[in-house]
Amino acid sequence: TGSECQKNEFCYFYQCLPLKIEKGHTYDVTSVAISQNSRWIASGSNDYTIRIWSASTGKLFHTLGPGLTLPSPPIISNCSERNYCPPKKSCYLGRCITLDTTKGHTASLLSIAFSPDGSLIASGSEDMTIRLWERSSGKLLRTFPKQTERVWRVAFSSNEKKLITFSGWNTIHFWEIPSGKLLYTRSFHRGAITSVAFSPSGQYLATGSVAYSEQIYPPSFWQNHILKLWSLQTGHNLHTLDAGGYGGYGPSVKIDLISFHPTQKILAANWSWRELHYSQASIQL
Repeated sequence: TGSECQKNEFCYFYQCLPLKIEKGHTYDVTSVAISQNSRWIASGSNDYTIRIWSASTGKLFHTLGPGLTLPSPPIISNCSERNYCPPKKSCYLGRCITLDTTKGHTASLLSIAFSPDGSLIASGSEDMTIRLWERSSGKLLRTFPKQTERVWRVAFSSNEKKLITFSGWNTIHFWEIPSGKLLYTRSFHRGAITSVAFSPSGQYLATGSVAYSEQIYPPSFWQNHILKLWSLQTGHNLHTLDAGGYGGYGPSVKIDLISFHPTQKILAANWSWRELHYSQASIQL
């Protein structure tokens, strides 16, 4: 149960296993990704940086981005919005800080992802930018055109030729790698998109959303389709999973996480009901 474990251990399936605690970020960790070969871990933080770690040793290999540099004393105190600060500065913890947009993110990290071969890292941030990094050197390879909203999720296609991102409400962008060219934009749900995933074959895209109730929201918001499977070749919707009887007083149901089985044609989704109950739904492809 964990009560029998020592201070540097944690309980996993009734076993006490060694616990490694690595310190590196100066503020909260907001996102984590693991490479497909399980060799590397990337972490994003409110300190505006991404850090790359060895999964086996816990050693820190690279810090991506310059991070935060807080002036003392601040130029302006008690700022609460970015526009309260001079140009090229941003409000953080009540202080106007100097930002270098050419070297990394200038706001908190929201999502990071490894390319299938582990050589690239994509990141999305509250600064409304998408950035592409080289894992081995930590070099910033490209900054994609700035979005109009925060970038909530990033994901690579299985052939590593496309990057999918979504920001704001329900719009998904498809980008070409490594050119950074915007290929096309799609809106797959009426409600907010909460998760996306590519199939290992590169043939399918799964999107998760939120179920909104007609009892609370106007007709333009009504939807009960929280999980959809799409063909990337034709753009057609192949399968749709409804919220069923759980969509009563919304937004009560949302897809938290989508994952494709690496070898079998199975899609699993973790979804929440009013933030309390969790279950798993599988679709045979």
